[in-house]
Amino acid sequence: MDVVYRQKFDRLFMSTEQQKSLVTYTLVINHEEQYSTSPVELKILLGWKAVGKSAKKVECLNYIRELWSDMRLLSLREHMVHQLNIASPQTKHIILLHCVNNDRQKRTAYG
Repeated sequence: MDVVYRQKFDRLFMSTEQQKSLVTYTLVINHEEQYSTSPVELKILLGWKAVGKSAKKVECLNYIRELWSDMRLLSLREHMVHQLNIASPQTKHIILLHCVNNDRQKRTAYG
């Protein structure tokens, strides 16, 4: 039996989860520095570009978890930096204290 035909035949009897585990994904990023995955067989959607890593879904998601530490959109982060640059010294102090406290809470919650 032809190998490709055999693989297609075997997939008929696999659960959806088993089939998904066989798919290889490409790690992609958009202009707002948000990460996602796209099946290798499909064309990458407009607005996204490949990061250069391809793997099974779980591996890609673990890589994203390590890499994407700041979930805020790039435009929001840039706006916040701009606001910090034009803020008064007292306001800067309050903002920085808030950022430090948020960072401590994240480390405590996520280990």
